[in-house]
Amino acid sequence: MLSYFKYFAVMAFLLVALLAFFAGVYFRSFAANKVIRGPIEQTNITIIENYTKNIWCKYEPFFRELATKPASEWEKDENFAKLARVSKTIFTSSPAFKISFYPTSKEEIFTTNDAQIVFFDESGEKNGLMRAFAGTTSSNLIPSMGYHDKAGKLIKGSFVQSYILLDTKNCAEKTENAKPAKVAVEIYTDVTKPWDELYLFQLVVTLGIITTFILLYLALFITSKKAEKIINKQHEEKLKLEKAKTSAEAQNQQKSMFLANVSHELRTPLNAIIGFSDIIKDEVMGPVGHPQYKEYINDINSSGVHLLSLINDILDYSKAEARKLEVEFVDIDLSKIGHSCMRLVETRARDAKVRLVEHVPEKHIILSADPKRMKQVILNLLSNSIKFTPEDGQVSLAIEEDVLGGEVKVIVMDNGIGIAAKDISKALAPFGQIDSSLSRKYEGTGLGLPLTKKLTEIMGGKFDINSEVGLGTTITLSFPIISTQRLEEQKSKF
Repeated sequence: MLSYFKYFAVMAFLLVALLAFFAGVYFRSFAANKVIRGPIEQTNITIIENYTKNIWCKYEPFFRELATKPASEWEKDENFAKLARVSKTIFTSSPAFKISFYPTSKEEIFTTNDAQIVFFDESGEKNGLMRAFAGTTSSNLIPSMGYHDKAGKLIKGSFVQSYILLDTKNCAEKTENAKPAKVAVEIYTDVTKPWDELYLFQLVVTLGIITTFILLYLALFITSKKAEKIINKQHEEKLKLEKAKTSAEAQNQQKSMFLANVSHELRTPLNAIIGFSDIIKDEVMGPVGHPQYKEYINDINSSGVHLLSLINDILDYSKAEARKLEVEFVDIDLSKIGHSCMRLVETRARDAKVRLVEHVPEKHIILSADPKRMKQVILNLLSNSIKFTPEDGQVSLAIEEDVLGGEVKVIVMDNGIGIAAKDISKALAPFGQIDSSLSRKYEGTGLGLPLTKKLTEIMGGKFDINSEVGLGTTITLSFPIISTQRLEEQKSKF
């Protein structure tokens, strides 16, 4: 990722540097026109207007005849010589470096500075005199030019070159119908210092932009480097977790397969033990000789039945975990199953001195589920509640139909020992056992609640448990009201 970031950063840096350079050049050019050339041009116009009004207009009538003559004739004229002396004295205090006068013949007739102007490029105004004679004032900033001083040394600098026409139309003293002499003024103003200051400002701005970009780039680079390290670390952790998950799933699958195989193998001898113990207990082949043997055979039979029940739970949960548990969806009467389950646990409740309360409607409540698994779920919940409810306690079964919500709820409630909130996840975990003297009263594998939850979810229901220590436990199973026919109709739509 950082390699692409580096290429992007280099390209972005070059682009920013180029944009900063051109922005600086544009700003310098814009500032030169607004801050240097424009004000100087306006100043020169004001100077020439004042000069024309106060000086030139007084001498202008004498020069009308000289207007079309060569410059040598102007220099010989006494009035012009006087004007030249006065003008040089006046322009000495002017900020202009050099001021030159040109008639229509374009020959210089007067200048305030004899220094020879040198252009280092073609940035000078070539048609300035012609435009001035046409009445258009023009100014041009020349960044690179110079002049030779009296010692012949070449001095380099930056100048503003201006061309202005001496406008004698408003002179007070003029002969009627007389044609005024056209004279253009060329003015050079030294702007080396402000131009260099603008260049320095342009350089500072450009370097500032580039420096800011470099700092931002470094900050972004450092942040990206740290982010990449974090991402790489997270990716490595993710790979480790995925590897551990794959390993755990494989081990879990092997465990489930092992439990399923062992449970299957144990059921065969257990069935024989239970079958033969039933025959001996019922004395089918004849009476048992000793009364103590009869007591022992009853213990063997009840232990075998209990062990087979545990093995069946283990086998069912292992199949459910391996997604090999077969569930048959048919239309069942939930009310009928609820009544049947309550009858089956009556003996156990009576032995535990626990009162049973039944809230099962007499009307038929039909839904699509596996009747065997549904019965197993309800019996597990009732047996579990009776097991953990003390004497004189109460266990209730309620079946509620919510037509508007489109579901049926099976609610098993007791006022037994309850489960602490922090232990609920443990109770729902496979083979989980809560440490309590009362909870260990009966043997068990800890598969009752996990298996019930798994079977409920396989049949499309929801399992919800609410429990508090000393107050009891309430488990609610919610199933959608969908008959087999409606289920097939829905499947056909897809």
